[in-house]
Amino acid sequence: MKRVLARRGSKPVLRVNTGFSSTYVLLAVNAWTGEVVFTVADRPNSESVKYFLRYFKRRVGKGGATSYSCGSQR
Repeated sequence: MKRVLARRGSKPVLRVNTGFSSTYVLLAVNAWTGEVVFTVADRPNSESVKYFLRYFKRRVGKGGATSYSCGSQR
């Protein structure tokens, strides 16, 4: 909340930023160990997903069981 000073009887003007931005979280869980790996991206494009999956593969190794999800947080 922001406090605005105004004269009695007048309507105060409150300027707000109405622009929205999203943050996307890419998350994967190693089902065998319970290890959680995540990254935060500005956009869920193919490059960010490829980068994340390569990073996760390096962390888990070959043949690790995974569950993959992509969610948006506003």
